[in-house]
Order: sequence, then C-alpha cells, then structure tokens
Amino acid sequence: MNKLQAGGNVAIGNAESVDVLISWLPHNAAIDVGAFVLNANQKVGSDDDFIFYNQPDAKAGFLRLLSNSNHQPYFHVEFAKIPPQIEKIVFAATTSGSLAALADLTIEIANVATFTPALEDMQSLLLGELYLNKGQWKFRAVGQGFKQGLEALANRYGVNLDNVNQNVVAAQKSAETSSSSVIKVGYDHDAQSPAAGQHLTRADTSVVKVEPEIEVLPPARHHLNALQISIKMIKELSWTWVFSSFGVFVVLELFLGGVIGGVVLSRFVPHMLTYQIEVLLTLSSFFIGGAIVGLISPTVRILEPALAAFGSVLLTLSISFFSPYQFMSFTWTKVLVGGGIAFLLALFGARFGEKLSARMGNKNSQEVFGDGK
Repeated sequence: MNKLQAGGNVAIGNAESVDVLISWLPHNAAIDVGAFVLNANQKVGSDDDFIFYNQPDAKAGFLRLLSNSNHQPYFHVEFAKIPPQIEKIVFAATTSGSLAALADLTIEIANVATFTPALEDMQSLLLGELYLNKGQWKFRAVGQGFKQGLEALANRYGVNLDNVNQNVVAAQKSAETSSSSVIKVGYDHDAQSPAAGQHLTRADTSVVKVEPEIEVLPPARHHLNALQISIKMIKELSWTWVFSSFGVFVVLELFLGGVIGGVVLSRFVPHMLTYQIEVLLTLSSFFIGGAIVGLISPTVRILEPALAAFGSVLLTLSISFFSPYQFMSFTWTKVLVGGGIAFLLALFGARFGEKLSARMGNKNSQEVFGDGK
C-alpha cells in the first residue's frame, strides 16, 4: 500500500468500488467527517452533494457514509454509478476545537494508499480527493487546513448550511410522522465527547455566518510530542528497514570490533586491553549504525534500527550454544541486558541521525524533530 505525502497521487485502477476510511487518535475525539461531490466548476451541484452524518447517502447511490465494527467512519464509493457531471469527491474532517489536539489523523483508500497529514491549530482539513483524470479515477493527498470550521469548507464548495439544516429538521419531522425512530446516521457519535454536540449542523439550526476572508494554512509542519512519535513509529514500522538495519549492524560490528579492534589494535596494545576496546567498539557500532539508518532513511526510522540491534545481540549470543566454554554459556539474562543496551544505543543513534537529516532538509524528519535542533 502506498504511503503518500501531501500532493502525491495514485491511480485507483480497475476497481469497481473503494472504501475510504478516516481514522484518528484518540478515538473518542469529537471529529466529524464529510465529503463534497463536485462538478467541473469545483462546486457542488446542490446541497444534497454534501455527504455527512445526517445526510449519509448521495441521491444517485454512488456514495455512502457508513461505519465499521470499530465505529470508524468510511465512505463507500461505487464508480459505475457516479453521474457523468461529477469530476471530484473531496473528503474532509472538521472539529469545534482544534485538530492539533489529535495524535494521528489518517485517510486510507482500502488496499491502495494512505495519507497522514501533519496537524496544526486548525478546525477543518481537506484530507484528500478522488478525481477523474482522462477517464481514470485517481486519489490525491491534500492536507490543506483552515482555521475556520465546517462553514469555511461549505463556503468554498457552494454548500448552503441554512438549507442543509432545514432539510435535516424537515427529514426528522417526516421520520417522526412516519413512526421512524431516527434518521439514518453514518456513524456512531455516542462514544464521542459532549463537545460533538457543538458542531454546526448537529440538529442545531443556528448557522454561524461565514467570514468573507478565509485564512488558509500551508501544509502543516510541527514538532510532534513523545506520544505522537511513538504512535507514528509503531504504525509505520517497516520490516524491510529492520532487516536493512540488521545488515548495517553486522557490517559495523565486523569492521569496528573485528578488523579495527581485533586485528589492527591488537598489534599495539595488550591482549586484555584489546578485548575491552573490542567491546567498546562493538557497543559504539549500535549507536553509529542507528545514526546511519536515521540519516539515510527517507522517512522517520527510529524503532527499526533499535529492533535490529536487539536481534543482532540475540543472534550473537545464540552462537554460544555451540561453545564448550562455561563463561560463554547462553542465558536469557545476557540477552535482556545486552539486547537492551544495544536497543537503547541504536534508538538514540537513530534519533541523532534523524535530527541530522532534519537539518539537511528532510521534510519527514522535520515533521517529527522540527529543524533538528
């Protein structure tokens, strides 16, 4: 699956339909999602082309807002049913507070691509868009934020929120008259905080007037906190980089501990001192190797070299199974202590490498470490 950066795009292929999942952390944050169905003028044809929790179905049946078993909202899109005048579907997230409070906000085109934009102090964010290009549907990652909330997006795409609210109220009254219990809601808001009730069109017919000037934020770049970094590392873990890091450590251990320590220095220093230097050089290989991985990796890779360092210690100690000497016997205590030290050295080395990468202009590293200072 492709992991896109802001502005990146990918072809959908020959799929007849796709599911567009939007997720965030923490899960109970009061976030609303919506989709704007646009024509060639980059506007909605009518207020019915704004799909959200109280208006979850497009009239032509090509777009529906649903929820999965984890109460996460997703849009189901059927391409064959899309009317010919429709050229784009824009997916957005809004809140009455600030999206900067989230640790993660991701849009995923099932089995095709994912995009996790950086977040700043904004109330609404264009996550991505499905668009028609020469007869082929594609997805583009956007990541454009607004300090204003839903009303800013409605104004941008020509949605009249007064009419939308009136339609919702009328539909509710009609449902009550026909003995329907509730209007179909796209996903479950019950698990969310009371702040969700403050959103503009949630059964509240009072509409905030749109300011004529909309302040558009550039693609956000900020320093993530420790929790956000941890979540990002776990979510984007790459086993390819784990094995690549493992190879880096093996080469460095052989060169520093074996060649430099065991061959070169042994000619000039006593035997016991040589052994101590080999140990220090081997330990330094974990920090240096982590720094190399952090520096050369195009995306943030901190956890991968740490895991690889632990694995290399485990492999080295496993060789002692075949040793006849008691002092070289294998124990799990050695694995935990030695592996833990290697893990931490590689972790700090990788952080150092990522900070250097940020200073050299790597935008992915700058997203986590700012300018690297």
